[in-house]
Amino acid sequence: MKNISLNHCDTLDYNPSRDGGLPTARLNFRNIPLLAEEGKDKIFQFDEHFHKFRENKELCREESINKYYQDMGYDKKGFMTYIIEILKIQNQKEFTVNLGSPVLIECHLTGETLAFAPETFAFLPQKSKTKYSKTELDYMDSFDAIAMQVPEDIILQRFRDDYQDYIGSIHLCAANDWSAERSINKSMTEVHKRVPYIGKVITNDQKLVKSITQNGRTFERTGAINFYTESFINKHPDNNIIERPIDELLKGNGTLFFRFERQTISPLEQSYFLFTIRTYFCDIKKLEKENREKLKQSFFQKAERINAFTSLSSDIKNREDEFVAWVDAIDN
Repeated sequence: MKNISLNHCDTLDYNPSRDGGLPTARLNFRNIPLLAEEGKDKIFQFDEHFHKFRENKELCREESINKYYQDMGYDKKGFMTYIIEILKIQNQKEFTVNLGSPVLIECHLTGETLAFAPETFAFLPQKSKTKYSKTELDYMDSFDAIAMQVPEDIILQRFRDDYQDYIGSIHLCAANDWSAERSINKSMTEVHKRVPYIGKVITNDQKLVKSITQNGRTFERTGAINFYTESFINKHPDNNIIERPIDELLKGNGTLFFRFERQTISPLEQSYFLFTIRTYFCDIKKLEKENREKLKQSFFQKAERINAFTSLSSDIKNREDEFVAWVDAIDN
């Protein structure tokens, strides 16, 4: 499968390292308002990079939709009601919503019009226009259709009466070394069990889910911090993605990318929550010198801050002197 590169794409400057280097492994939630006045507070982030995310999602569909989208068949009315409210309030530039019969969502960036049943919000393909880039897309359901119109990956995290959580729906096209097929019906703890220091972030997933639901607010956080020599959007673990060798980077060929995710969590109907993931890459060479210095220091001084499980993170730790020289040479 062709891999789409983003390169430096942190338009809204979410970069979590700009203040004190790599952040520690923690939740670090921030409340964001429904009536978002700033672009940074919006759940769905549209910028000049949207079409690369969209192209990546189309390539994922061509490869195998089941590899990237898994669903347990739950009613999506609550999800659709919330999404329509968000699009009407926060994304009027990108979408026009008509609450008629059928419900129509015009997606201005893709040129598609999605039709839904007025009571159930079931997707109505025969009344929709889903042609994009000369390709007619066959959406599985309303969740799939909406997920294809935004750059974020979308997950519906559900829970039982005892607040034991599990993934009920997952549309994961910008996978960072995890799989939709292996994550469906799994808890947060199970999905993240390979992530170093995850115990510091999610100490008790049942308690966390209960707190999120009872609070009723939308939260934002940044996480999933990694280092890569390429800015590939799709890092699915089964795709055998080849990165630029670390030796080539240290010889001056290419750059080091700081990858992180901007995540939002929105409770829905007190029975599940919407989890969105937007992938960002920062080219180390394009960061301000002060930011690079803080990153460089935290590369080596605080191992727990590299909340990643890629071989590149280990290479950085094992070749400290060479990486210090590489960062120092950027301004020369």
